[in-house]
Amino acid sequence: MIAFIMEKKLFIVTSIVLSLTVIFSTLCLFGFTKVALPFAITFGTTAYHFIMRLVVGLCVCKQLKLDCSQKRFRVSAAEQRLYKLIRVNQWKDKLPIYHPDNFDISKRKPSDILSAGLYAETGHTIMALLSFPPMLLAVPFGAIEVFALTSILGCILDLLFVIIQRYNRPRLLRALRQSKRTL
Repeated sequence: MIAFIMEKKLFIVTSIVLSLTVIFSTLCLFGFTKVALPFAITFGTTAYHFIMRLVVGLCVCKQLKLDCSQKRFRVSAAEQRLYKLIRVNQWKDKLPIYHPDNFDISKRKPSDILSAGLYAETGHTIMALLSFPPMLLAVPFGAIEVFALTSILGCILDLLFVIIQRYNRPRLLRALRQSKRTL
């Protein structure tokens, strides 16, 4: 139920931002460029980030076969020290979760949570990389600040979710090993 509410809110916000993009872009076409262009750029860039995240989350990750034994999913000791240094354990629960039931230890087995984490990490990594293409629009439109700010902030936000998944992975693997020992 919570996941449905989160999805619905995300679709509503995306629809609003996209509608505002259309409205301000239309105003630009009717000669109100000086006033409307900054809004069209801001809402357009924001709409891109929302739509891109929806597309990646709903389509791209579903096509992948992921396994925590793959080299890219291994978490090194140095990485774990970094996560301790930046105190991930203190802020990781403050970020919203798109599908909280997928990560609920009272409802899911460690293997299911581990799998959901691999998909979340992969999706957010792709989203972080796709945060930067809008910067190419700074060439024809100007407003490099808007394009750079939204791209950098979008990337940072996605990397926070990647960090959380990587921080949790060693603990989930330990829990998985312990559950297999008790069987």
